[in-house]
Amino acid sequence: MKLTYRGVSYEYNPPAVETVPGVAVGKYRGLDIRFRNTKKAPVMQPHYNLTYRGVKYNNQPNTDNVSVSKKARMLAMETERSEMKRGQSMLGRVVEELGLAHS
Repeated sequence: MKLTYRGVSYEYNPPAVETVPGVAVGKYRGLDIRFRNTKKAPVMQPHYNLTYRGVKYNNQPNTDNVSVSKKARMLAMETERSEMKRGQSMLGRVVEELGLAHS
């Protein structure tokens, strides 16, 4: 299949996935839907550590065994910490503007 992106043409051949008919049948907006299963699992992508504009990330989903409640707690603590830092910074600027800082 020939595609174009920003004026550059390239050839794209999507991977063919072999399937077998499944036993599950459904209905969506009045149409019968038959689900299919893959014959073999697709090949997983290799793991890469990447950097974009100085921010490190990887191409694999996060598979840490951390519970949702622990993640939520950590996020709340980090948010509170950043708000406290911001407040301290603002107070420091006010003190400087008013000339209340001790030398």
